[in-house]
Amino acid sequence: MQQRLNCVLDADIRTAVSQGSARGGNVPVPSSATPPQRADRGSVRTREEETASAAPRREALKPKKPRSVGRRRPPGRPRAFDHSVLRFIAAMGAAASRTVVRRFWTNRGAAASGGSRVIQALQRKGLIESVRVAPMLGGASRTVLRLTRAGYVEIGRRMGQTHVRAWASDEARDLAATWADCFSEFQADGWTVAQGPAAFDALRRCAAARYRTRSLSDTDLVFRDRVRKAPPVPMPVPVFTHAADANVWLVVRVAPDRNLRRWLDKFLPLRLFAPLPVLIVSSSPMDGDRIARDLKAWQRLRRIELSVRYAPSFMAQPNPFDAPATGQDRYLAARGIGVAALELPDI
Repeated sequence: MQQRLNCVLDADIRTAVSQGSARGGNVPVPSSATPPQRADRGSVRTREEETASAAPRREALKPKKPRSVGRRRPPGRPRAFDHSVLRFIAAMGAAASRTVVRRFWTNRGAAASGGSRVIQALQRKGLIESVRVAPMLGGASRTVLRLTRAGYVEIGRRMGQTHVRAWASDEARDLAATWADCFSEFQADGWTVAQGPAAFDALRRCAAARYRTRSLSDTDLVFRDRVRKAPPVPMPVPVFTHAADANVWLVVRVAPDRNLRRWLDKFLPLRLFAPLPVLIVSSSPMDGDRIARDLKAWQRLRRIELSVRYAPSFMAQPNPFDAPATGQDRYLAARGIGVAALELPDI
């Protein structure tokens, strides 16, 4: 009896000690607690098989090239028109900042803000410099741009005396800016500029085309044949020609110190092609009355008829920043080529 009691007590003591050591102390473990269950081998293999089968579907849905690659721009500011802007200002001698913005951005249907950023970047690089036409107006004044020596080096040219004379005075600078604005607007309307023998051929075609619009007398037939067979003569000015018809304009840039009556005597060899269509480009609209008097006196003296048209000053052009971005390229519509491929005359 005593031996059986000792065995029961020894069994209870061993059970209590084993339970206390399993919990790290003498805290009893509740009988309702269940040990963590581990996944069997079959369920693990099934999950791996599902993951492996889904991977090809995810790879098929993933694009081969990231979607942002097509929209990604090269680092830095785009330089598409830097060289074209420098070439245009160099060819004109000087150009108003609004003319540059209108030529390379507004006329292409783009926003004008891109043009101002490009001009500011070129100024920071020291390739162009600007001067205010009316300094008393401050930031509201029109600005005229020209290339620095570093700008001419950038396009592979040298600053000659012709470019220096374009900034010899305010009148010469404004004349160059008005010519740049007139040239840009004519090109946007589909006109091309011709010089030398090509200009004479264009003027001769224009004069011969006048005889095709009416019935001709014997005298008209004689003059038409003389026009068609007229030998080439040196052209003192460039000529605007239009691809859609035979119209031309002789470009006369009236310098502030030029004796216009004496200079117009260069047109005497062209008497046969009268009336001569003349486009007057002046430095200021204030000179209009003086130019009109000189033209009238010269026509009366030389008995040569002129058909005169005045180019508007660059100061009279509308603000390109007020024009919305239309997306319509005037150069592609009129000429079928972009603005960067248009021809540029030398000053």
